Amino acid sequence: MAERRVVLDTSVIVPAFFSEKAENGADLSDRAEKIYAAISCDPEIKVYAPHTLIYEFFHVARRRTKLESAFLEICGRFLEWRIEFVPFKDYWAENALVYIEHHRAPITDVWNLMCAMEYHAEFWISHRQADGIVDAACELHDHGVFLLCDCTFDAPKPAYG
Repeated sequence: MAERRVVLDTSVIVPAFFSEKAENGADLSDRAEKIYAAISCDPEIKVYAPHTLIYEFFHVARRRTKLESAFLEICGRFLEWRIEFVPFKDYWAENALVYIEHHRAPITDVWNLMCAMEYHAEFWISHRQADGIVDAACELHDHGVFLLCDCTFDAPKPAYG
């Protein structure tokens, strides 16, 4: 099997820890848990992410948990995911500013997109978000943009801008 490279937006990881359904009725939690199972079992799947993913996930987990023990347990489980956290490349910042200005996409989403572009990886997002990142990613990234609400990890169907 050939190596499969992926970048997962926070919105794809969060449903593995907190129950979520998409507007179209898709069970995002079930799909996210299957992604975790796939990356845990298959060494040919390489998951990359900028370090900001840690901050984003911890921030969401803090907002969604009431007990400190639950927060710590969830964050510990997240850190068990086989994700290679990669440093920013100097030129990402300059490119990111262009994408933010032109597409009005949020910086954290743009960092994920820059990572997917750098590593020639599939870019997974939970759904077509109002901030326009999916359209920007479809326009800029030629290694596939996938919406968790529209497909599963084992049967990816590219999104279109």
